[in-house]
Amino acid sequence: MTIKLIAIDIDDTLLDSKGQLLPSTIAAVKEARDQGIKVVLCTGRPLAGAQHYLDALGLAGDDQYVITYNGAVIESIAGRIVAKHLVDNAHYRQLTAFGKQHHVPFTCSMRTVRSIQLTAMLTGSQLYRRGKTKLGC
Repeated sequence: MTIKLIAIDIDDTLLDSKGQLLPSTIAAVKEARDQGIKVVLCTGRPLAGAQHYLDALGLAGDDQYVITYNGAVIESIAGRIVAKHLVDNAHYRQLTAFGKQHHVPFTCSMRTVRSIQLTAMLTGSQLYRRGKTKLGC
């Protein structure tokens, strides 16, 4: 079986414990790219927050991809959105109320006026149950 794609998280996986790219990591990514393997960085950060690492690894262009916002957005490194799964305003309000009621902190970032993507879901809570949320979103 031929490997066609490697998807790798940035923090504490791609980066060392000091938040740095090791020369051996850069070399391994280059070797994979030289073999025609797509290397896709995955992160909770927006594209701008991953750009430094993409540049250091030589990943660029509209035919290379990055998964951002904890998986909510898949985009080309050039910024073209391939897929997105955003939380709409009504669900955001439900999540906010739930978080406040249960003292569960979370953060969100605005992508558009109407769409909001949660960057840290309500982890450790009972929000999720078998892939469905209690809120129905």
